[in-house]
Amino acid sequence: MRSKVTVVGAGNVGATAAQRIFDKGYADVVLVDIVEGLPQGKALDMLEGQGDLRARLFRNARHFRTKMAALGFDLLPGEHPIIPVMLGDAQLAQDMAAALNERGVYVTAFSFPVVPKGADRIRTQMSAAHSLAQLDRAIDAFADAGRALGVIQ
Repeated sequence: MRSKVTVVGAGNVGATAAQRIFDKGYADVVLVDIVEGLPQGKALDMLEGQGDLRARLFRNARHFRTKMAALGFDLLPGEHPIIPVMLGDAQLAQDMAAALNERGVYVTAFSFPVVPKGADRIRTQMSAAHSLAQLDRAIDAFADAGRALGVIQ
């Protein structure tokens, strides 16, 4: 049995978890499941004590974003660790995902109805666990696949 602690970044505090997960208006809401019996204060202390991981996560996001933009990829603006690579065409997004998978980089293509028509993309998500070398390998794969498919020059 699990109890839930909800950490709200945006949205209505009274909304249900399902609303937060599936309603685009609650995209910034994070749900944290706490195993029953773990004091809530302890769980929050654990989250707050991860500043070094948070710093590394955002360093990794900046690194990936900076290098991908320099290559000419169209990225949605922001500083968050989810970095969509915009392609604008469903088939191109599928082809790019396949080309990246062949190069050892697992990504997912998002197309309509998940995103609006013409907003097709590759979804990438940075992690504090990624090393800069791993990110550079992924960036090199994006560059190679992007050139092969005419996404970048």
